Amino acid sequence: MFERLASLDHDSVKARTATLLFAFWPVSYLLYLPYTEPLWLLFAVLCFLFARQNRWWSAGLAGALATLTRQQGLFLLAPLAWELFAVGGYDFKRTLKRWRSWLPLFLIPCAYFGWILYRMQVLGDVK
Repeated sequence: MFERLASLDHDSVKARTATLLFAFWPVSYLLYLPYTEPLWLLFAVLCFLFARQNRWWSAGLAGALATLTRQQGLFLLAPLAWELFAVGGYDFKRTLKRWRSWLPLFLIPCAYFGWILYRMQVLGDVK
């Protein structure tokens, strides 16, 4: 997925090189350990990939799954909002007219608040 995302902006050789460098960078051993970072990275890359393809509901769902994997998924809201603004030609009025495109972005905070409600109800953990 990372290579596919990189190929949107670069040729296939640069995209493949970027992917190989990313996968075999010395700190990339974290991607092969049983932590949540690889799963979060997959959903974050999918979120950006779908946003670049103007598939906003898929991008929102991938962002919501990234948020359920790690709380840092909430920070995906800023680049997604910027991408929507860019699709509107950086025109605020045109972007506001496309308000339905903004709805999928609310999946991301809704996933986090749903997790908090689940923890309160089922686990009895408010903190």
